[in-house]
Parts: sequence; structure tokens; C-alpha cells
Amino acid sequence: MRASLVCLNLIAAVANAQTATQLPSGRSRIVSDACAAFDQQVDVLVASGRSQEAEQMLSQALLQGDPPDRRCIGLALSNMSAMLRASGRLADAERTAARAVHILEETLPPEGPALVRPLGILVSIRLELGRLNQARQVLKRLQSIPVSQPEDRALVSALAASVQVAEGRWAEADSQYIAAVEDLRRAGRGNTADAGAFLTCLGLLRLKAGRWNEAHLVLDEALSVLEHAPDAVAWDRAKLLNTRGVLWARQRDWGKAEQDLAHALAIADSEPRADSSEVRPLLVAYRDVLRKDHRRSDARAIQNRITALGGDSGTAGPVDVAELLPQPRSQRK
Repeated sequence: MRASLVCLNLIAAVANAQTATQLPSGRSRIVSDACAAFDQQVDVLVASGRSQEAEQMLSQALLQGDPPDRRCIGLALSNMSAMLRASGRLADAERTAARAVHILEETLPPEGPALVRPLGILVSIRLELGRLNQARQVLKRLQSIPVSQPEDRALVSALAASVQVAEGRWAEADSQYIAAVEDLRRAGRGNTADAGAFLTCLGLLRLKAGRWNEAHLVLDEALSVLEHAPDAVAWDRAKLLNTRGVLWARQRDWGKAEQDLAHALAIADSEPRADSSEVRPLLVAYRDVLRKDHRRSDARAIQNRITALGGDSGTAGPVDVAELLPQPRSQRK
């Protein structure tokens, strides 16, 4: 069964956040300035939708060898795979990520920390494709690397939690998310968007498990982090408010649910980067809460927006972001 797309997207964003040519926490670069410039050229091509040109450029560089070297090409491919995944091109992203890992494993020490994020990107892509066995194998390889930096340990723990969620091992996933947050705090990064993402995942997991009071505490903490994190963006808060609104709806507190969802929608409306696939679930959840709160006129206005986006007739049941989490084994039919 597939992992939660909500948390998987958050964790993948953490894995992608650091450029592959720069190790986290200000550690020295493992590549030359020429390699960094080469990687930037690849990024520009992919971002402009010219990924085939980027691949041709990388293939030609592989044949020429100098400059840049194979390690540089592997790192550029890893960055490229993250960008392809973010654009929804999962098959291309997986192929590129696997190629990146293959090259990097040939050119870097087998236990080198520079492999952590490229392997992490491949785990997240395979989970999103529903290839749990293959994701599990890559995670095992990732866990074999002795990581000393707490932020690297945090990423490995969060990815392990995603696999465990997909397997229905909720208690273990809960512990892994807690470990991820604690490691970020040890790294002095407890007030960052990454910490907010991991706390959001922990809150989602507890929401789905029916541990509502604990979910509220975690989501409130996550919101506090995101409101003060210098690297957080408005859309991070919108997604969290959407999640908390769903939790209020689960408890039939329609007023508080409406307040959080309305706030989330206001943020989404001001975010030019939010696409319809991200906004539609928020609109549907808000429409359903308005109906429950007997705000029929307002609900119709939201339904008109959903209809304009396409894909919803207005008769479907509520979209609950927590439903993206699989049922634990004990609850499966």
C-alpha cells in the first residue's frame, strides 16, 4: 500500500532542499566551482522544461569526462531527479535518480555521507510510485551508511517512518518521526521548515490513529515552528492549517475547522505557485465543513470554484488528508 502522499511530499522536500553540490550545515563543498556551475546549468534547463537537453548535456559530459568528473555528473543527476519529481514526472525522476546513485556509488566512498540525500531522493520517488519493496531495499542501503551529522540522521529517520507508514507499522513510524525532530533540534535546526514538516507528519499519523489530543499538541507545535521559521514559506502554513482543520472536523467542531480552512485558503489564494492539484483538496474540505455548519450559500460559492477547476461534481464525500495514510494491519479488512 502506498505511503501518505502528504508526508511523502514534505519529506521529499526536505531531501531536496540542500543542493547536492553542497553538504548541509555549512560543511565544505565536495566539488569544484566548475562543477557547481555545471550543476546550475542543468538546473536551469530542467526548470525551463528542457530536461532532454539537460540529459544530453550530462551524457556528453560523461563521455568527455573532464570537466566535470563523474562525481559531479552524479550529483547533477540527483538534483535533476528531485526537480523532475517535483514536476510530477515520476518515471523520469526514478530513472534519473537510479542513474545518479549508480554513478555516485562508483565514485564516492561506500559509506560516505554525500550518498545520503541522493539515496533519500530515490527512496521517496519509489514510495510515491508505490514500489514499496524497491523503496525498502534502497532504505536498507541508506541505513547502512554511518551518519554522524544529526540532520542526516533526521532525514534517514523520516524516510524510515514513511516506509513504516506504508507497511502499516504506525507505532514504529511514530518513534521515527520523534527521533527525526530530536535530531534536528540537536543540530540547532529545531525552528526550521524541516522540523515543521516532520512535526506535521507526526501530527497526521496521530490524527489517523484517533489520538486527537496528541495530534492537536503536535500540530500546534508545528504551526508555531512554521510561523517563526526563517526558511518556511506561506504554503507550508496553508498545508498545516488544512490538516488541523481536518482534525477539528473529525471532532465535529465546525467553527474551528472553518476558521483554519478559511485561513489556509486565503494563504493558497495569495500563493502563485499553488497549483490546482494542491488547492482542490483544500476547497473540497472547506466546502464540506461549510455544509456541515449550515453555510449553504458559502458552500455553493466554494463548489463553483471546485467545478471551475474540474474533477469534482459536488456529490463526493469529504477529502480528508489523513485518509492518505494506510490503515494499520489490525484495521485492514
